[in-house]
Order: sequence, then structure tokens, then C-alpha cells
Amino acid sequence: MTEIRYTKEKGRGVFATKDIPKDTVVFSNYYVAEVIEKVQKTIFDRYVYDYGDGNQVVMALGEGSLINHDNNHNCDFEFVGDQLIFTTVKDVRTGDELTIDYKWESYEW
Repeated sequence: MTEIRYTKEKGRGVFATKDIPKDTVVFSNYYVAEVIEKVQKTIFDRYVYDYGDGNQVVMALGEGSLINHDNNHNCDFEFVGDQLIFTTVKDVRTGDELTIDYKWESYEW
């Protein structure tokens, strides 16, 4: 359903290999949680999600670490137990890049 490709603007990204209807779970990934100070000065700082009180971040394993930002995003995510679940919020066509909104305040923790 998805594959990793390189883009000129963003580096790696996640792309649809077939049409994906709205409200489809496209993938789920486990994540690793860490205190933000331990991550900020490492390469992993580019691949983390704020979590909760702002003192902790999580890094998705798998595709979740490579999904890029777009204000007009076509996916959303939620924390369910020990996984991040990524779901389409609109129909996605073959070849489209899957994106989320990096503005964390729009998510309920």
C-alpha cells in the first residue's frame, strides 16, 4: 500500500502505491519514548513527535519516522497503546505522498 521514496524537497517520504480511501489505516508503528534533552542534539531530533507535557518525545519506528509535513495533509495519527496509528483523512491517489500536520497542538494527548 505504501513505499519509501526520495523527494527533492524533503528527503525521504512515504508514498501510496495504490488508491487508498479516506478513513483507512495505512500503517501502525511501535515507538520509543525518551526525555527531550537526550534527543535534541542528535540526528534523531529530526524524527521525533512531541508527547504529552513537552518534556518527552517519541520516535516512531518504521514509516512513521519518514512521513512528512503538509498543511493540507492527507493522514492523521493517534497514539493507541504502544503504537502510532496512521489513518487517511481524505482519499489518496496512487503516487501521492502521505503527509501529516506537524502542528502538534491539534492533537489530543
